[in-house]
Order: sequence, then C-alpha cells, then structure tokens
Amino acid sequence: MIKRFASTSVHIGVAVIGFACALLVLEIQRMPAVQHVNFSMFAPAPYFVEVALILVLAAVYGAKKTLRISASPVARAGIAAFAAVFSLVVASGVSLPGEAAVLVIQSLYRIGSACLLLFWGERLVGLGARRSALVFVAACFVSGAITLVLSVLDQSVSYLIVCALPIVSGAGFIFYVPKVVIPGEGTEADAENDEKLAQTLPRFSCASKRETAVAFGLIALPLLCRGPFVSIQSAWMPFQEDSLITFLIQLSIGCGVLIAAAVALLVVLRVWNRNFILVFELFVLPITFLAFYASQASADLWFIYLLIIDATYKITLFYLFATPFLFSDRINPLLPLLLSFALMIFARAASSALYAVLPAAAFAAIASVVVLVTFIGGGILAFLIIQKNMASGVVDAGEGNVAAENAYRDSCAVLGKRFSLTAREGEILCLLAQKYHAPYIAKKLVVSQSTVKTHMRNIYAKLGVHSQADLYLLLDQVENEIEVLGDEGR
Repeated sequence: MIKRFASTSVHIGVAVIGFACALLVLEIQRMPAVQHVNFSMFAPAPYFVEVALILVLAAVYGAKKTLRISASPVARAGIAAFAAVFSLVVASGVSLPGEAAVLVIQSLYRIGSACLLLFWGERLVGLGARRSALVFVAACFVSGAITLVLSVLDQSVSYLIVCALPIVSGAGFIFYVPKVVIPGEGTEADAENDEKLAQTLPRFSCASKRETAVAFGLIALPLLCRGPFVSIQSAWMPFQEDSLITFLIQLSIGCGVLIAAAVALLVVLRVWNRNFILVFELFVLPITFLAFYASQASADLWFIYLLIIDATYKITLFYLFATPFLFSDRINPLLPLLLSFALMIFARAASSALYAVLPAAAFAAIASVVVLVTFIGGGILAFLIIQKNMASGVVDAGEGNVAAENAYRDSCAVLGKRFSLTAREGEILCLLAQKYHAPYIAKKLVVSQSTVKTHMRNIYAKLGVHSQADLYLLLDQVENEIEVLGDEGR
C-alpha cells in the first residue's frame, strides 16, 4: 500500500519534506542543539495571542464551508513569507530592545509557524484521509531523522539547517498541489491498494447531545491533559550546560518523534476503522500519566520523560490532523482542526501562566487533578466506545447498510441516469454507496474481484471521481439537490 501511495500521489515527496520542515519550524525554540533553551521562551502571552488568531480563523471557517485560504497561491506565498521571516528572527537569537519587543516577535513567530502547519494540513485534506495520514507519518519520520542529525552536528551547521527549514517548508507549501493519479490499468493488488488508500474514517455521528459530548471529550481530554506538561519541560533545561547532556537531550527528542511516527504508521495500516480514536485515548493518556512519574525523578529519568513528551506530542498532532475526516462533511473540514489545535495551545498557555504565578506545591496539586480527571474521563469514554462497538457490530452490518441503501437509493438512480451507467454499474454503485468494498461486492454478485474493480474504474471515470471518498461527496451533493427540489415542490 505504501508503494502504491507513493506512485499514485503526484509530487508527494514535496509534501512530505515541506510538512516535515513545518513540524520542525514549530519547534525552533526548543532545539538545544541550536540555542540555549530557557523557560522564558515559553511565556504564556504569545500562546494566548496565537489562540486568539486561530479562533478568529475558526469563526471565519465556521461561517463559510467552502472557504479554502490555502487554495490561493498569493495567500500561500504570504503565509510562507510571514512564517519564514519571524522564524528566522527567533532562530537567530538576536537581542531585542525591551520585553515588549520580545513578546511581539515571539507572538508573530507563533502565529506564523502555526499558520504554516495548519494550512499545510488544509492542503493535505485534498488527498483524502488515509493518504494525508501517510504524509504525516512520513513527515514525522523525516523530522525525527533531521532532529537526530542535528544532535551530532556542530552548532553552527545545525543553525544553518534550522534557518533553511522555514524556507524549504514555505517553498513546498507555495508550489505543492494535492493530486492523485490512478492509472487505468493495473494489477489486482494495485486495485486493492487503491481501495484501501481511498478508505475513509468513520465519522462521529453527533446525532444527539450525548454523542456530541462523547466526540468532544474524546478529542478534548488528551489535549487538556497535555497542558501541565509545561512544568515537566522546564526540568531538563538546567542540564544544557554539559555538551554531552545537550547531545542526549536532542537525541531523546529525535527518538521520541521516531517512536510517534512508528505508532502512527501502525494506526494507519492496522487501525483504520471505528476503533481509530481509541488508540488516541489508550496511548496518549496513560503514557502522559507515566510522564509525570518520570518527571519526579528528573535527575535519573529525564531521558525517558523527554522521549514520552515528544512521542505523545506528535501522536497528538497526528490525531488533530485527522479531525477534518472525523466530523460531518457538512462543516468546513479545517474547522475541527483549528478548534482542537487552539484548545491544545490554550491548555499549554494556561498551565504556563499558572506555573509562573503559583507556588510549586499549588501548581503540582492542580496539575495532578487535571491529569487524573482527564485520565479517568478518557478511560470512561474509551470504555463506552468499546461497549458501543461490541454491541453494534452485528447491527451495523445489517441495519446500518439498509439505512445507507435507503439514503442513497434515489441519488444512485439520479447518477445512473445522468451519466448513462449500465444496469450492472448501477447495481455496483448502490453497493459502493453502502460502503461495501470490492471483495464483498464480488461475493454478493457472484463475480470475480477483477470484474468488480473494472466496473468500479468505469464508474469512477464516468462520474469523474477518483475514490470512494469523492463518490460519497458526489452522492451527498445529489442527495442535497433532491432535498432542495422536494422542498420547492412543497
């Protein structure tokens, strides 16, 4: 599947390198191989400014479903230039006249680096859920490898590499256009991999208040749990005076990123189903809990908790960049990403502010409560989801597909007539609309899988779509047209 992904995704290397550099640009302030890191770099004010801007963007995107800022080459160039300028200023470590100037530059850097990463995410949405997830995984491997390389290079060389990161990421962001090209001819294995790559993630139904609360909790609780990490992050900073320790710190960060990439890859390959979100709860929350234990013995276990911090952070980002595919397609796909990213940054900024003003014992008490509540809450939600999945496993296969068949029957009929589909193609279209895949369709129709896949390619060609995800969007559009015509008739 990975080989097919690389061969059918146009210029995918540009996306991987560009997104990897964007991930690193977000971490420029926290690279001991380049500069001495101190706690003042994590002052809460720039993070609160970043949150405010992201919420403004979220309001704009929430009001207009079709908005895609990154679709404009001019907007991409502006975002790339803005991020590059202020990232380079921060990376240079130049002394600024006054505390106010420092806060302004740090705020602009936070805004620029966040926008570069988030709008990269918007570009990748066009590839579909699984392809964009594979881009994230590959970018995570690349960024982890670069982080490891920085640990062994001279500081001056590392500085030059870091300065190149926002430029490379910005250039890729400007010129990359998401596009998938699937050849008309291919082996049966190729067709099967194309089908896997087009497989969408199950969306939260949010049909009731309870389901909405569960969906929000599954995303929000691990993000809130990360807030108190700010107290842990400061524990390793005094060790930077020793060059060997600095090397080990950078090494630990790189290893954490590579572990996250490996976990994310396993999720994409093995858990691309309704249990997808459970890995988030069952990986991030317990490991976060372990990190607080490790932080209590920072003199001995600092390597471990740095490993945990970076592994869980990248896994968290991996799931955040999947949120456009987890919620209803009736909203702008970037909206869930903007809101969840803002919540993560807000939790971090709020914790940083409390850490700066409260006595250590008081902050430790609050942090412990936050971690325990999110840990218990996440465990309860995970249990509820597991119970629901077990209870509805058989029902979903029957009643759920009957509901899908009823929902799309008219849409399939309209498409069949509009695009002159044959009777067999119309039959297969109805089965695809029920989210059945080629092996099941072949058994149901008593034909070979290669015959089904040939019909699928013909259907896609006639309808002008490239994947089942595109097909579902087209069916939704036709369904909306039917509803509008029905309303007008009344």
